[in-house]
Amino acid sequence: MKKLLLMLCLLGAYVTVSAQNMAFTSGKNFPKVNPKLASKTAKAKKYSYTNNENSINDNLLSTPNPILSSSNKTNSSGSFAETIIGTTYYDLQSNGSVRRQLVLNSGTLSAAFTFSQQSASWTDRGTGYCYNDGSVWSANPTARIESSRTGWGGINITTSGREVVIAHDGSEGLYMSYRDTKGTGTWTETGISTITGTDVLWPRSAVGGADGNTIHLIAITYPVASGGSLFKGSDGALLYYRSQDQGDSWDIQDSILPGLDTAFFIGFGGDQYAIAALGNTVAIAVFGQLENSVLFKSTDNGDTWTKKVIFDFPLDKYTETTYPNGTDTNNDAVADTLYSTDGVGSVTIDKTGKVHVFYGLQRYMDDDVTDDGAYSYFPLIDGLYYWNEDMNTGEAVEIAAAPDLNGDNTIDPSVYGSGIDLSVDGSLALYYASLTSMPNCAVDDSNFLYVTYSTFMESLDQGSQNYRHIYGMMSKDGGSTWMNPVHLTNSDDDQFGECVFGSVAADLDGYLHLVFQRDVEPGLSVRGDQDAAGSNDYIYMKVSVDSLKSSGSVGSGIKEVSSKLSDVSLYPNPASSYTSLSYSLKAKSSLKIEVKNVLGKTIEIIAPEKTVMAGTYCNEINTSKYASGVYFVNVISNNRISTEKLVVR
Repeated sequence: MKKLLLMLCLLGAYVTVSAQNMAFTSGKNFPKVNPKLASKTAKAKKYSYTNNENSINDNLLSTPNPILSSSNKTNSSGSFAETIIGTTYYDLQSNGSVRRQLVLNSGTLSAAFTFSQQSASWTDRGTGYCYNDGSVWSANPTARIESSRTGWGGINITTSGREVVIAHDGSEGLYMSYRDTKGTGTWTETGISTITGTDVLWPRSAVGGADGNTIHLIAITYPVASGGSLFKGSDGALLYYRSQDQGDSWDIQDSILPGLDTAFFIGFGGDQYAIAALGNTVAIAVFGQLENSVLFKSTDNGDTWTKKVIFDFPLDKYTETTYPNGTDTNNDAVADTLYSTDGVGSVTIDKTGKVHVFYGLQRYMDDDVTDDGAYSYFPLIDGLYYWNEDMNTGEAVEIAAAPDLNGDNTIDPSVYGSGIDLSVDGSLALYYASLTSMPNCAVDDSNFLYVTYSTFMESLDQGSQNYRHIYGMMSKDGGSTWMNPVHLTNSDDDQFGECVFGSVAADLDGYLHLVFQRDVEPGLSVRGDQDAAGSNDYIYMKVSVDSLKSSGSVGSGIKEVSSKLSDVSLYPNPASSYTSLSYSLKAKSSLKIEVKNVLGKTIEIIAPEKTVMAGTYCNEINTSKYASGVYFVNVISNNRISTEKLVVR
């Protein structure tokens, strides 16, 4: 009987969505993935990364993808002109959050991306660099800027005009290349000192300080599962570095900020974090998966920090050793599915000093604690979420989702059938993220907010996998309301292109400046799908702010309609002896469940008011004691009600 009720709860959770569901915000209910598919899971490792990749996928290289282009051409067949500024066979620009790969500085543009012209081993991997002098781009790079193999190079320009690229070399530590005149000259190479005793990888950096010459830098130590070792007890310690003289010396090194230590976290994953700086204000956002997501903010150029939890994962410091029941939070011998971020996000600081954060939503489940750190996630979960520091923990709101291209109010992957196993089938290009994710954000001098993201394209595929494309949207009131998303990658060449890893310049000049990676094949060679290696275009796009302003408002203020309750359903309904009420909470919330008759009289309290952690739940309601007729089941969360009509026979 218990197994039957579980099946009914799961079926109810995914088959029916209440018409009064208020979980989707911005005054608009977003189309969701076909519920018959949304419950499918795939396996991942909490600490599963690719770094050196010296020989990975050699067996897949016999039929590489065709090269899209090797020339510096401009494509203007869509609404927004595109310029190919480079190509790379190494197609992993990030394991998660996308770093700043484009800088706008006094009318010029500097771009940096992870580059290789080899289809195997990638021994020439390093930073590909391009420069625009205000009118034309330099020739596509044919070699990295560094003298040795590196990856994850992010670019910054200080107030004095120094270009600084910080990367990792995958065997020793962090690696800085700089030159004092942007766009020209020889790069000087130097290491950044570290005392960790293990490699330091996947850096993120930002320029700030009162004089604009401070470099703030974060990176993590190599996780044990990837061949590293613990640092101060942390498995993947997130470290902070600071230079106040544009990289000539570092007065803070290997620092673990208070609140990021082992009292709060086991460790962190590669690229699960983002950094921004504006003057003396610095923001570091960490996007947890099976852990909390947090914001650290400094208003004194990195001397002191405050911490705020963005999303509270209900199981602190989760490991399968600490939680031998996996994600079974209520000890009913059934693993719960729990909400968190997808580990992919972006952060920016507006002109008032307020911090704004974006991330993809994801659900996780761990029902097998014997599988060495693996867990299940739901690849078809969708939703781009927005949060700012004026909000409380768990109050992020959904502002975008995958577009409903065929107009049936449901997102239907082109190639799915009822029996497909995502973990082995490969029908969905895997990025271990939400269907709508990879946000990158910016703010202009008018304090307008901008975000780009890569999302699943329902009706666009190459026969076996759907593509992702990049959209952009803006808010003119500090995030309270958002304009409709605009399809940016809509040129002829983009139609059969996988458009991912969008990175925008932090500043605007009447235009939003964007770079991204495009391939003819959905998914990646280095990670996830492990497709055959092929050439990927690296593309620059210039988007008029006016084109985003004219897209139209999505509706009422997001704070007015925000809710943490979703997926409320009853099954079976009509019912005779029992029905199962299923619902999901996207954050820690107050909860009360009651049943009323048609006269409004409460006939039963199913669950008295209490605080409940985020997750998906199922309550059995004994209807055998009810007279035949119509009833209303109210699920009340944070003073918001979702009502389901119940028919008892």
